[in-house]
Amino acid sequence: MIDSNNDIIADIIAWISKTSDLAGGENDLQPDTKLLDLQLLDSLQIMDLVFHLEETFKHPIALEELVAENFETPEMIATMVSRAANTG
Repeated sequence: MIDSNNDIIADIIAWISKTSDLAGGENDLQPDTKLLDLQLLDSLQIMDLVFHLEETFKHPIALEELVAENFETPEMIATMVSRAANTG
């Protein structure tokens, strides 16, 4: 169950920190960190993240949601997950 966008953001930041080459780890990422501009996610990582989010929060993410704009920041990803929870 999704408690809040903050819970989703925390999960996203932890996942990206774990799977990316971040020197400082989670402390370097903020809800508004520009993930794509900083090249912290590539296309394969985005798909892995989508699978992780679907499994963790138990809501499928629609294919039409899989656009670059929805992956620009952890906050935007969390908003996408919240939309999936409200429609699925």
